[in-house]
Amino acid sequence: MKLLVNQHKNSRLSPFWRAVGFTLIELLVVIAIIAILAAMLLPALANAKRQSQRVNCINNLKQLTVAGIMYYDDMKKWVGPTNVTDPSLSSGDWMGAMLSYYGKAQKVLICPTAPDPGTNVVTASTINVRGNADTAWYWGLGVPPPYYCSSYGINKWLADSTSCLGNGTAHPEMLMPKESSVDKPSLTPVFLDAAWINFDPKEQDAPPKSLYDPLGASFTPSTTEGMPRVCIMRHGDKPPKQAPSNRQHGTLLPGANNFGFVDGHADLVKLQNFWRINWHLAWKGQDPPP
Repeated sequence: MKLLVNQHKNSRLSPFWRAVGFTLIELLVVIAIIAILAAMLLPALANAKRQSQRVNCINNLKQLTVAGIMYYDDMKKWVGPTNVTDPSLSSGDWMGAMLSYYGKAQKVLICPTAPDPGTNVVTASTINVRGNADTAWYWGLGVPPPYYCSSYGINKWLADSTSCLGNGTAHPEMLMPKESSVDKPSLTPVFLDAAWINFDPKEQDAPPKSLYDPLGASFTPSTTEGMPRVCIMRHGDKPPKQAPSNRQHGTLLPGANNFGFVDGHADLVKLQNFWRINWHLAWKGQDPPP
């Protein structure tokens, strides 16, 4: 009788002890489910990060544009590219000229998507280092400093005839030196995401083949003007690293950049719509791009 009781207890306990463990197949199923959930979650997290960076970038450009408008109100002209000749302006182009306007908040010069690459990129022979879709540029008059780093550029078409450079020298009739000469302030950019310190697009500028590094290794400030300085895939549905490096002519331009406009607002503009923006006084929009 005692033996039968013990056998009965064992028969009741055995299923319990079998149930507390997991078979190899059960463990593999759990791992597979976790992997699937992680694969679904990671892109969402990456997208949320890009959206956060885009919002921070818009805030930067909003502040930078307001600083530029304040400069105009005080000086009665837009900050121009040749301010480097004025010792009172820190020999720093628009970055030095506006230093008292954005003050110590120099973080507004850097887009989170295109951070400072570090001063190790600056040497005696490469003081001017281009940016790209996910890296800020470096600019200076020589080594040692001062030199400046930023992810943004200024519209050179806002300069006057005495301080313009590049395309504006050949086309002074396209310049917009006074606020009254800007007939479309909500479509005329002051600052935006850029691969270089300034820009001056023309209607006939074709989109670059590379939307990641449109200026290329052979870039010098005096050679590559126009749309390539700003036509970079910095924001959008995909990260900058996935920007086309050999885009075929006529294909849709992916991605977008943030703009700060003359009327003070900041917004995201798709690369495909860049030729609808009012870059200079005589601009005639094109759709699609050339």
